[in-house]
Amino acid sequence: MRAEWLCIAALLSLGACQEAESPAMQALDEAQVDGEKVAPGSSAAEDCLLFIWEAREAAGDFGGDDERTYDRDHDEAEGGAISCATATSASQFEKTLKALRDAATSGDRAATLAEAGIPLLFITEDGTTRELTEAKALEEAFEEVFTERTLERMRSLALEEMTVIPDKGAFFDLGALWLVVPETGARPKLVTVNSQAAAEAAAIAAKAKAEAEAQEASGTGNEGAARQD
Repeated sequence: MRAEWLCIAALLSLGACQEAESPAMQALDEAQVDGEKVAPGSSAAEDCLLFIWEAREAAGDFGGDDERTYDRDHDEAEGGAISCATATSASQFEKTLKALRDAATSGDRAATLAEAGIPLLFITEDGTTRELTEAKALEEAFEEVFTERTLERMRSLALEEMTVIPDKGAFFDLGALWLVVPETGARPKLVTVNSQAAAEAAAIAAKAKAEAEAQEASGTGNEGAARQD
């Protein structure tokens, strides 16, 4: 599993450097080395959900019909059905995302660390890779790993912005934040913080915004000229 995280992080970073209509999907294509994409709402996706719910019921923490409805309604992510790709449900992802949002908003270090998996892969903005294999090591490196940029992104994590990779997990922003599921039906853990990917994703977003604003300004100018004519 550790080797897979290192490999995927490198592939995601590579995908971010290349132009594509959808950077997240390019990263998905680069990293998807096994597993099949399952369409949300399909019979296969329903089978995955049934299997996950059975595991949740056995664990004694299942929310019943309300959770089933939520999981069915929110099983879709870029990359396919969340349930089949990750072996857990949308509601479990949302619990982790909410915990990360709340912890980043309140500045609660302990709550942030509680959502992190060990080992955690950390990639600096210059591409240096560190694998933090003990909780104490992550706690000591907290400010370096959870920079203000990372915390700011965590405050706005949304399920609909997530990309899943079958049999690998889920990520945001070209792999800036990566989550995996430790066992069927469990809540995912944050296992990768990639500052390099975050910077690349921010640059792509800024470029797209600038191009959109320029296009809008150009359109407004053309409309004004047309009215004068």
